[in-house]
Amino acid sequence: MWKLLTIKGFLISAFSLFIIMNNVFAKECYEKSPNLVQLKDDYFKFTPNIKISDKDRVLLNELYKNIKGQWKGSILHTACKGPDKAPTKTLKEVDATVEFYTTNNYLVINSKRFKDDRSIGKQRKLRLLGDEGLFNFKFINNNSLVFTEILFKKNATSGTRLLESLYELELNGDKITFTIVDYVNGVFVFDEKWSLTRD
Repeated sequence: MWKLLTIKGFLISAFSLFIIMNNVFAKECYEKSPNLVQLKDDYFKFTPNIKISDKDRVLLNELYKNIKGQWKGSILHTACKGPDKAPTKTLKEVDATVEFYTTNNYLVINSKRFKDDRSIGKQRKLRLLGDEGLFNFKFINNNSLVFTEILFKKNATSGTRLLESLYELELNGDKITFTIVDYVNGVFVFDEKWSLTRD
């Protein structure tokens, strides 16, 4: 069973990576993750265990060095809410200040959001590319990276949910494009596209 899941994991990682690399980010509310479609029930049992190679780690550290610091720009946020049969999709654009730094091999991204020059919501912190949950990882070139993380998260009240997040990060001179696509329990609920320039 373990070998079967490992083989399935490799095939699904390759399939998922193909989808990311082709920028298929436009999703319908509650659309199934391609990984759920392929893995079926094994999707909820599979343990991602991709390790970053030494060669990719060198490229990653160089990318970290180049994106470190303060950035500013806009975030286009799409979210799905409502019942399964009649979900609604909301679209919102906000201004943002963003800081990239690293700690203990994690990429840490702090973002603060503004609307009409007023701060909205709490500061959001992402800790990415750590020691667990990495489903696939690929450099498109030295300044462009795609990867997926799958983790179980505790619910606010009780139980857990499976969060699958697809990321694409591209550095182009003094500009960064960062895209996030989130699936919860295998269905699409959220995406964001960040367009940033160095502050």
